Amino acid sequence: MADSSDSSAPGAEGRLPLHGRRVIVTRPGVRGEQLAASLERLGADALLVPLTRIEPVDQQGLAWRLAAREFDWVLFTSANGVQAAADAARIANPAGLAPVLGRMQVAAVGRATAEALHDQGVGPVVVPGRFDAEALLDTLAARDDVRGRRVLHPVAAGASEVLGAGLASLGAHVETVISYASVPDAAGAAALRAMLGGRQRVDLVTFLAPSAVDAYAGATGAPPMQEIPAASIGPVTTAALAARGIPVAVEAAEATADRLVDAIAEYFALLHSEP
Repeated sequence: MADSSDSSAPGAEGRLPLHGRRVIVTRPGVRGEQLAASLERLGADALLVPLTRIEPVDQQGLAWRLAAREFDWVLFTSANGVQAAADAARIANPAGLAPVLGRMQVAAVGRATAEALHDQGVGPVVVPGRFDAEALLDTLAARDDVRGRRVLHPVAAGASEVLGAGLASLGAHVETVISYASVPDAAGAAALRAMLGGRQRVDLVTFLAPSAVDAYAGATGAPPMQEIPAASIGPVTTAALAARGIPVAVEAAEATADRLVDAIAEYFALLHSEP
């Protein structure tokens, strides 16, 4: 894989790596805008088409659990989960998440989630070297302060049960709370259908969660209106794409938006170099 520090360098012809490439960004909100901006800095025409939106679930219940301080650990698996917890925490304490967590230990499945916690004033955070649930379980299994402890695990509706089940197998007492849901965005779906129905050229579609895959399939139908290769943030999303029969051209080496951008730049560089 190419050095990520070189991904923004102009090519041999003096063009940016993604010059002229049209890439759909399905991620919603500020993080979708940030991904689009990163692609545009490399010369892409980034088409921001958010296919999902985040809705809170049971904020009062999560606020009560956080404020009770009956847990030894809190585990987060996404930046959206951190935001949901921060919003719930302010119900109990206007000062936000950090004071509500108090001395509870905190773990995050990856760097982006840890950065979201840092932005809320929460730290230190236990983060595995590889950014997935299995790696976090391995990290926690190596510690002597998990067995017999109470763990609060805020998750998205429909999230994998791998982490919760794994923690239970380590002897932890896990309480999983559905704190938010990623639901289809009707406006985004309509915009996508209009774009593809008009036969506009699109070179790649980015997917950063299985919920985006489901929303894309729902919006485009089966078979899809156009067969456009996908760029996936990691193995879980890649599996969701494969299950829908969507061809995967790119998978990030590390499950972060930055590494996804690097992988996309590499993919198009290889296409350009082919005879």
